[in-house]
Amino acid sequence: MLGPVQLERDAEVLSPGGPKERRLLAALIARLGEVVSIDTLAEVLWDGAPPRSSVRSIQAFVTRLRSVLNPDRDRQTGSVIRTASPGYRLVVDRSAVDAYAFADLVRGARQALDEHDPDQAERLADESLALWRGTPYGELSDHPFFATEVRRLEQVRLSGLEIRIDAGLALGRHTDPRG
Repeated sequence: MLGPVQLERDAEVLSPGGPKERRLLAALIARLGEVVSIDTLAEVLWDGAPPRSSVRSIQAFVTRLRSVLNPDRDRQTGSVIRTASPGYRLVVDRSAVDAYAFADLVRGARQALDEHDPDQAERLADESLALWRGTPYGELSDHPFFATEVRRLEQVRLSGLEIRIDAGLALGRHTDPRG
């Protein structure tokens, strides 16, 4: 999510499908672990003007995403996209999503700096910043549903940069061009 919406499995880039599937997946990722209602998904997918067939369409999009995310599993019980009234919930470990791994690394870097371990803080800050691939949520960054999350991630990135600079200063690297 730290750039264009992209799926990877075993270092292979996978296509989540067309624009609607990408938007649906991004909405589930933005609310990781939470149930996102069908009504909310319809609003996100059709910019507030869903067609009457939106429920059937969303079900079809979910089926396609499940086939990409879980090609060898039972589509309903073994899927990372779970049906949960009144909608769907994405169930994956936080570390599997770059945006959450990024925020966790920055949090760890801050803790290391607070605990007077600038080497660890610098390493974690570098690791977090290496995950950044562009504007969070890529082509969806201007959509109102994602705006708060985009701003939050941009603030976390600024915090990561600040921590990286503070760690470098604590290590006596004030003249190092790396920062």
